Amino acid sequence: MTIQKITQEEHPETPEQFSAQEAEAKIEEILLATPRVSSSFLARIAFKGLDLTEPITQDTIKVMLECAKLFDRKQSDYGSRNIAGWPTKELNIFGVAVRLNDKIQRLGNLVLKQIKGAAGPRVDDESLEDTARDICNYGAIMELLITDRWK
Repeated sequence: MTIQKITQEEHPETPEQFSAQEAEAKIEEILLATPRVSSSFLARIAFKGLDLTEPITQDTIKVMLECAKLFDRKQSDYGSRNIAGWPTKELNIFGVAVRLNDKIQRLGNLVLKQIKGAAGPRVDDESLEDTARDICNYGAIMELLITDRWK
């Protein structure tokens, strides 16, 4: 797969071709020189670079990038020992499963309250979207633990 760059000096109607390695180097150079790029831009790069085809996948990548931003903030606050504090891998995986279950139960409770329009205790700083991102992140943490990549 190649990434194209249109050159104005030579045939503007014919895009210049880069190898994947050249394109990666150029994108990395741009990212290093740019203080911040949008999740939408990064999602487009991932979508095209992975040769994905389903349009909803690009939106899914954007959601996952938002999850990664939340994960990074929480890691900064809590650190890795918050997850992997037990003496064995299996207990750490079990601990994440418990937290994941708590989040799923919370999501169900929030959805039911929305459906019923019921009043009750609310956590003002956690929306349905926040809970969904936490569930996604616990899934990623689970995979990292299972595959011995959690650090």
